[in-house]
Amino acid sequence: MAWILAGRRIKELRREIKRIEHEKEEEEKIAFGIEEFNHRMREVIEVRKQKILEMLAESDLNSTAVAEKLEISCRTARRYLTELVEERKIIQIASLGPAVRYTLVR
Repeated sequence: MAWILAGRRIKELRREIKRIEHEKEEEEKIAFGIEEFNHRMREVIEVRKQKILEMLAESDLNSTAVAEKLEISCRTARRYLTELVEERKIIQIASLGPAVRYTLVR
């Protein structure tokens, strides 16, 4: 009787090991997918910031104009512009409100 119970327990443990291995593989796929998504998003952000620099080469702009031209939200446009200011690629003219405009560092 003990042999039968031990055999069943071994089968149960083997199934559990396979289930855990499968879960681990699925988690690795998800992690890779998240890393790939983050990499693509960083590329999209850099392309958009480059477009902002190209637009600012033509004329000074505010965040609303950037948002409209790139078809993004005003909040996203402000975030990109803030990042570019922090990177010292552009400067902010005026401190707040609708008068805030951005220009290239010359």
